[in-house]
Amino acid sequence: MGSRRGPEVTRSVRNLLWRLSLGMCQICRRELDSGVRGPNPTSQIAHIVALSDRGPRAEPSMPSEERNAVENLLQLCPTCHDLIDKDETKFHAGALWQIKEAQETWAAGIRQVGQTWQARFRTVDYVNLPRIPLLPGGNILCEAATRAGLDGCVNFHSQGMRVGVFLAQVQAVFEKWYAKAWPIGELGEDEVKRETLVSFNHPMRGRNTPMLPPQPLIGIPDRDPYLHCKVDSRTYRIRFDPAWLTTATATSDLYLSRRSPVVYVGLGRIVQVVGEEVWISALLFGQPKSRAHEEWDIAVAGHMSNSDEPTWVSDQDLPF
Repeated sequence: MGSRRGPEVTRSVRNLLWRLSLGMCQICRRELDSGVRGPNPTSQIAHIVALSDRGPRAEPSMPSEERNAVENLLQLCPTCHDLIDKDETKFHAGALWQIKEAQETWAAGIRQVGQTWQARFRTVDYVNLPRIPLLPGGNILCEAATRAGLDGCVNFHSQGMRVGVFLAQVQAVFEKWYAKAWPIGELGEDEVKRETLVSFNHPMRGRNTPMLPPQPLIGIPDRDPYLHCKVDSRTYRIRFDPAWLTTATATSDLYLSRRSPVVYVGLGRIVQVVGEEVWISALLFGQPKSRAHEEWDIAVAGHMSNSDEPTWVSDQDLPF
């Protein structure tokens, strides 16, 4: 008799598991990529109790909907997935549930630490869409991406006007979004560790800046694109995947940052610490509004509210 195999895991359950695990392998805790491209191992969904009746740790009496529930799933790298399916004696269901609980408890603690962060962006230059579910409140950005019709497995450069629709929605979200993160200038020794969510708002120089169309990362930190700055005694290197740069202008500004520092504000996670050098994986960044930009917005908003028809604001109307 053939094995009975239920339906595949739904996208909503996959997204929830991605967030619960912080986008990491729940055994070796390596950072994962959600799609097939990128320098990190590709995420795989593993069933604790097998999806089929004859798979590893099978339990035919369990309903298929329970087998595909997030409580019965692990997010793993290919190596660890292969390992647990080859050694059912060591990696029995009870052991895997303990591993899952321990990793998700640790991940929940990581998500809750930090200080309140919000930003007013002049331009949103980078949004790593596959990793956005890892952010506190990231579901709001995921919903905006879905409404705009974006595909989280296809780079922004290939998705045309849908990216602009998405940015118009999320720019306002960031201004009222109170995520928890540690400012890089205020990190103590206890906070400088892998997976800590950090914020930055500093002049930065670009290295290995990308050109269009975006090319895949090669997986060598010093040769892939990154921003860098020095705060106190530490050097921070913020790596990013060019696939998730939002506009051609963002790419141009990064190219200019090779010669002259550009202020970037954003969020990322620490992925490696070597002495006084801290590597951060960017989740989102952009250029902040200056005071002049803020005053311009106020002036334009006030002028528009006092007129039935749109009019241009002259230099005499500005408060600076």
